[in-house]
Amino acid sequence: MMTHTSLSKVSFYWLVFSLTLVLCLNLKAANYSDKDVHDLVNNQQVGYYCKDVAAGPSWLYQPGTCGLLRERSMWLDAVSFHTLLNYKVSFNVTDFSIDRGSVPYELKAELGLETGKLFEQGNGDRLWWALAFVRAYQYNTSHNEYLQVAIDVYDDIREKYWDSTCGGGVWWDLNRSYKNAITNELYLTLAIELYQVKKEQTYLDEAKKAADWLMGSHMINEDSLINDGLKILPDRTCVNNGQNTWTYNQGVVLDGLVKLGKALSDQKYYTQAMSIFRAVSDPDNKLVTQDGILVELIPEDFKVNTDTPAFKGAFMRHVGEVIPLATDKDARFMCDFVEKNTQSLWSHHCQYKGGPMLPYLWDHDCLVAGNRVSSTTTFSGLDLLNTAKVCQKRFPAKSEL
Repeated sequence: MMTHTSLSKVSFYWLVFSLTLVLCLNLKAANYSDKDVHDLVNNQQVGYYCKDVAAGPSWLYQPGTCGLLRERSMWLDAVSFHTLLNYKVSFNVTDFSIDRGSVPYELKAELGLETGKLFEQGNGDRLWWALAFVRAYQYNTSHNEYLQVAIDVYDDIREKYWDSTCGGGVWWDLNRSYKNAITNELYLTLAIELYQVKKEQTYLDEAKKAADWLMGSHMINEDSLINDGLKILPDRTCVNNGQNTWTYNQGVVLDGLVKLGKALSDQKYYTQAMSIFRAVSDPDNKLVTQDGILVELIPEDFKVNTDTPAFKGAFMRHVGEVIPLATDKDARFMCDFVEKNTQSLWSHHCQYKGGPMLPYLWDHDCLVAGNRVSSTTTFSGLDLLNTAKVCQKRFPAKSEL
């Protein structure tokens, strides 16, 4: 007959075995190869992403019938293009083309660059495209039209949509009713990117003006997080509107500030950027779980709109821009955050619509309430995987994420 003591030992060893097995299974589930990621991307191009969406204005990812189909708002087209550009470089992919070196007339018209054409897109949408085009040019400097379109968008916004309301800043909408964080963060980041390409002082001056205005605009709250925008008072002064601290509002600004600080040899911009990142990583601020997994607001009715699933990806993309420029201590802190999120996300990837996809919630199975799976959620997850590659390059001694 088994004694109480021996039973306790058996129970103890069984518990250890069970925990070890669970840990091993979780680690196995979280491991992935470059081929796994390539299959993920390929599914977005020739699987669900092309087959299930009605064709709209075509912006080709690659030659053939599969394009960037207008299932979503214009800015999502831009961030997907930007994400795939980073993917090609991060994973050293050469077996498919995602650009043709020129900008279609239809897209130029939507960007407000064709005379006599009306366009309804906001300045944020235009700036997402301009930033993506600068990146495309940086990857292939023979594609001069990309750079020129980015400059044309920048010039148009600088000349028409920066004014003295709220003491400065760019209007989000063409009707000039709202000044928000994301539009001005994009404007700052585009200006410093253009400076890095063109080396013209005017871009650096504009980036500094945009950063100084943003840092003094009251949109950065007492927790070092950036709220959505400003409330305009009757005297045209402005206060923080207290709206959501979306993750992409915390991300896009990071590399704009860090690159500006590096260009000016001014530490205050780097310090501000790291304060924002550390605020995001603090569970008390509700942008990460207690386990450190990045989260976005989920409405009580679980109905997530088409835009929100892209926000975390945008945050991670711009974190990836900062990591090569950060101090060793800060870069390791950021990469620990990236690794934790990457492991969680990949362990919850799923087969959907005929191929691998990534969910909106990075720490839940695809089918739980409030989760969703789409091309947008998958591209957002791909931004995280791209940034994980940046960490591997910064700290090559670490094991593969």
